[in-house]
Amino acid sequence: MSEQQIVGKYNVDIPKRNGDLGRKATVSVSTSEIRLLGNGKSKRPISLYAVFAKESNPPEGEKGIEWMLLTDLVIENFEQARKIIEWYRNRWEIETYFRVMKGGCQIESNRFRTEQRMLNCIAIYMITGWRFHSITTRARRLPDTPSTSVYSKKGWRMIRMMRDKTIPPDVPPSVRKITRMLAGLGGFLGRKGDGEPGVKTVWQGYTKLVHYIEAAEALNEIKRCL
Repeated sequence: MSEQQIVGKYNVDIPKRNGDLGRKATVSVSTSEIRLLGNGKSKRPISLYAVFAKESNPPEGEKGIEWMLLTDLVIENFEQARKIIEWYRNRWEIETYFRVMKGGCQIESNRFRTEQRMLNCIAIYMITGWRFHSITTRARRLPDTPSTSVYSKKGWRMIRMMRDKTIPPDVPPSVRKITRMLAGLGGFLGRKGDGEPGVKTVWQGYTKLVHYIEAAEALNEIKRCL
């Protein structure tokens, strides 16, 4: 693939990982249609497309990016090849989303008598999983935006109250600050080297938040009845 004609170049962001600083990398992209020998008696060939991305000038002492991706989608130009690369780069986000579905929502532990009930449950859990993942991602990528862009007034005030044990202020904090508080309810320690909270502590903290809000509403209802 390194001998194939380059169809385009573009910059990709390499995130921080294992103590390495994040950086930008320029990758050269080339494509080619390939045929693989199939299985079975007929050995019918399988037609695929290869997308090859290689970093042009990696920093000294670092291993450059080199991705070989195979797809059954037709690749005829640079933009189509770039889309395949971006899908590959988002693979960890997809894995995290399904981790929320399985670990946070416990979707595999449900038992239903009908298919429709199962589909209804999956639909609700998909929205819930997206919610947890969206909170975690926004707190990292847009840390200084107001918490009201993600949380309701009742939500962020309850998080602040349960975390600090004080009456919350009227001005909402940033989404990063309130998300770290939420994750703290779920076990996030927030030490100097801990980085930003992951989706697991966010969903565990959110579960407690729902219980706190339900308890507060029940207490207010009791007070109105007395």
